[in-house]
Amino acid sequence: MTLANLIARSTAQRTLARTGLSLNAWRVLRYATSAAAPSAAGAVTLLAMDKTTVSRAVRELVKAGLVRLVPNPADRRQGLIRITEAGRRLYRRTAPVDRSVDDSFERQLTAGERTRLAPIFAKLHRHARSLLAEPDA
Repeated sequence: MTLANLIARSTAQRTLARTGLSLNAWRVLRYATSAAAPSAAGAVTLLAMDKTTVSRAVRELVKAGLVRLVPNPADRRQGLIRITEAGRRLYRRTAPVDRSVDDSFERQLTAGERTRLAPIFAKLHRHARSLLAEPDA
């Protein structure tokens, strides 16, 4: 299992049990709370999830009354994800637990280790993004 999956599962174990949401729905909800104009297409790109997975997650959130889809005035083919008041309440209630899990991983590293790792992760992130932009790479 990859480190990213282990971190996601540990977050899920502590956070999602309180929400009843799937991990993918929680990730889309987090995205919807922080993006300027959240959309399914944006979630696919930013979260590196496939369209079907994002679509399922959005349907789960809509059914739970946590988000609603509205037409994008700039592009009517694309729907925008709008978080509802119930979605905001759920996020505010569970985000501190989510952050504490993330922080617990950072605390495992010294300041020097974090300083050395940041540019390494940035470099790997840039490379991964460039591979996504290349067809059949």
